[in-house]
Amino acid sequence: MASQHDQVVLDRPAGSMRTTVLPSLSDILTVQSKLSIFHSYLREVRDIHQRVSGSGSNSTLLAPTNKAVMQLPRKPHLPPDDNTENMPEISDMAFHQASQEAVNRWISAHIIPESPIAFSSTHETLLSGVRIEFHKVNKHGDDSDPKEFEVVVNGKKSRIVDVYEAHNGVLYVIEGTIPVY
Repeated sequence: MASQHDQVVLDRPAGSMRTTVLPSLSDILTVQSKLSIFHSYLREVRDIHQRVSGSGSNSTLLAPTNKAVMQLPRKPHLPPDDNTENMPEISDMAFHQASQEAVNRWISAHIIPESPIAFSSTHETLLSGVRIEFHKVNKHGDDSDPKEFEVVVNGKKSRIVDVYEAHNGVLYVIEGTIPVY
């Protein structure tokens, strides 16, 4: 028998390894209360919700804060027509369908169907025609820190304020929203 001096003490039982499993994008959205409005809309779009919940294709989410969504002049679930005076009456079912389409467009504009992404490139979102660029905010800042960049769509800028890694992509919290109309 070996003396106590000759024995090796292990922190864990031999053969056991502690591994850290990253959460899904959906898991991150669930626990981030500052993103609850975006998450609520995202859950309404079944195929996109499945994409961010599962282990299929990686995605990059540009998730606006609750404050950014509340500051929108027109909420994401409302159809784009601003002329409500001359708008014909529509059935509840037709309004519901138009509302679902508006939410689908809005959520799709906030998702790049790949991850990781290079900030030096322009990226297409799931909404056809919406392209995302990234501009560095501080020219002396760290090129590898996403918080040194802002998201730019059609000249509209939204600063990246937080980053979360998931097993199926990356979530960037932004101070604004991606315009769809």
